This record gives sequence, structure tokens and C-alpha cells, in this order.
Amino acid sequence: MAEIASDDYPGERLVVCRNPLRAERAARSREELLEATEKDLGKLAKATSRKKNPLRDMDKIALRAGAILGRYKMKKHFEVDVTDDSFSYSRKEESITKEASWTASTWGAPAWRPASCPRRKLYARTSSCRSSRRPSGALRRSI
Repeated sequence: MAEIASDDYPGERLVVCRNPLRAERAARSREELLEATEKDLGKLAKATSRKKNPLRDMDKIALRAGAILGRYKMKKHFEVDVTDDSFSYSRKEESITKEASWTASTWGAPAWRPASCPRRKLYARTSSCRSSRRPSGALRRSI
């Protein structure tokens, strides 16, 4: 957990923390998306190497690969190599590890805001914003 200051939020404390439950859920979801992407990319690789009616032409192969990577939004985690008659792919493990390290981190202003905060009235008017709720007395003292 860390506390940071920003000129974008004058007079407010911003808190960054890591939620292990959120990290676990994000890791599971990311792995499922990576596996689904690999499954579809594998089908595309097989289509380029099949004996009967193989998929040819770099543009056609690249369009299909782009559609697959766009569907699951996993382009940043794969390295693809497209030629006129072949297609190959591999995971970018460094990218996956880097994303996993910050995915579960959340940041935001604490729920309680000082009375002098210029944005306090804005949050007080929106009922769906969690920042407009005041914490209990015990939490207020600990902040």
C-alpha cells in the first residue's frame, strides 16, 4: 500500500493498494483468454499447413490473425509471424508477467474527503459514486 500526491487532485490523498483476491481473479481470467487465443491461433496455423486447400496469401492470414487477437484483446501478449504460406505465433512471457504485476493494483482517493476539497460537492451529488459515502467513525479516525 502506498500514498501518492498528484497535481490533478489538489488537497486529496491517493492510495494505491494490491488486492490478492483481485490478483487471483485477474490471473485466472488472463490465462483463460490466453488459452482461448492460442486455441484459435493454432487453428489458423493448421489452416496454413493443411494439405488440401491450404490458406495462402499474407493478407488473408493476417486479417484472420488480427480478428482472433482483437476478439480476445490479447495482441499485446503474442508475437506473430505471417508469410505468404505460413503462420506462427508465440507468447510474450515478459509482457504477461509485467501485466500480472500491476493488474491487481488499484488506486483512488479515500472515501472521506476534507470539507475544503473542491470536488466534494461533485461527489456528494452522485449517488452511485462510492467516494461520496463517509466511512464509519473508526475508519475516519484511522485515515
